[in-house]
Amino acid sequence: MKQETLITGGIEMLKRLGLGLVASLVLLLGMLGGVLADPPLWGDANLDGQVNMADVTRIEQIILSLNPPTLEADSNQDGKINMADVTCTEYRILGIWSSK
Repeated sequence: MKQETLITGGIEMLKRLGLGLVASLVLLLGMLGGVLADPPLWGDANLDGQVNMADVTRIEQIILSLNPPTLEADSNQDGKINMADVTCTEYRILGIWSSK
């Protein structure tokens, strides 16, 4: 099946499900089986491949509109980037937050 057909069919399915933007993107990437990209590393707001305190700082900067948002900054995957994502990322660093 062509990549374009998968994407078009995926977008139509997401419209019917009425999911939020972040959830839709994650689901679409999962449907494509990594055709477009690897799954997000939740909490890796600065996209360096690690979740650490630099990501906490980046999420705070995103909240203050000092940096553009990234998909991975939505650490708790609720479709919003806010202080809950800072807390979730800190928990991920400490190893006390389970990944969805």
